[in-house]
Amino acid sequence: MAGCEKERNPAEPSIAQPTEAEISRGAALDQPTKDKAWASFLHQIAQGQLKDPLGQYVSKDTRLDFAGDGPRPTRPKYNAQNRQATVSDNGAIAFNSDAPCSVNGEPCTGGGGSVPPTFISTEGMSPYSGPDNPNGYIYDLKLVSNSGVIPNTPTGYTRIPIDLNDQAGGDYIFLTFTRKPDDVANGIEYHQNRPYSSGPLTGIAVRTGGSRPPSPSLYYYDVLNYSDYGYLYFDALDLNNGAFGAYIWSYKSKITGTPIEIGILSGDSDLIRPPQNWERLPTDLNQSAGGKFIYLCYK
Repeated sequence: MAGCEKERNPAEPSIAQPTEAEISRGAALDQPTKDKAWASFLHQIAQGQLKDPLGQYVSKDTRLDFAGDGPRPTRPKYNAQNRQATVSDNGAIAFNSDAPCSVNGEPCTGGGGSVPPTFISTEGMSPYSGPDNPNGYIYDLKLVSNSGVIPNTPTGYTRIPIDLNDQAGGDYIFLTFTRKPDDVANGIEYHQNRPYSSGPLTGIAVRTGGSRPPSPSLYYYDVLNYSDYGYLYFDALDLNNGAFGAYIWSYKSKITGTPIEIGILSGDSDLIRPPQNWERLPTDLNQSAGGKFIYLCYK
């Protein structure tokens, strides 16, 4: 029998380990076949047609209503290439085992499938060069979220179309931006006349912490969750809201400096990287929540 024994998280189902024959058949698959099977596997989970035996990926109707202040339950997280491809007696391809594992003491060699990572940036999106912002810089970021359907985007803002909870269940959460100074939905920091609360965006940051957002660095402010009821109802938003895993909070800065563009990188491995000249923040926005590996980037 193949062995990949480890202590399992409660969110991770207990499953039978693959047999030597199943692993051997998986090892014989070419990479395009495994990649196609992996893409189908993820699609079926997203549509609620299949459950991930390892508990990493879930459909959007999977929600954790957690009322406590302590640590939330977690989901396992694996790089796709380490999820061993296996083939059952009836020819079905599965990814039910995480490498490293072994057959009679020898390392498994089948490897997993993959799909290309997705990278979407604000660069070139919703251009603007009015007299109040002739260089077209980003002037604000807002989050939008909804527990059941894709949320509306604030007037004058553009949504970056990657769900920050992708395949981890929980809320739909999207990052939006505007380049038009007159369309900025100013937060409480602006109305309190706090330093560097207006102007072009020059920095972003992500922090993990408890169920309350940790204090940001000097002259950084929360990226607030937008509300149609006005700035008094804007609030900091946990980027894993409704999902398992770490509490994750985002921040922005408009301190005097070089304005930046924003990118979001999503994929099936923590090895993914953005295009050249982009910097990736180190925190996975789905940390301990399963689902995709998602990172904020800037340039």
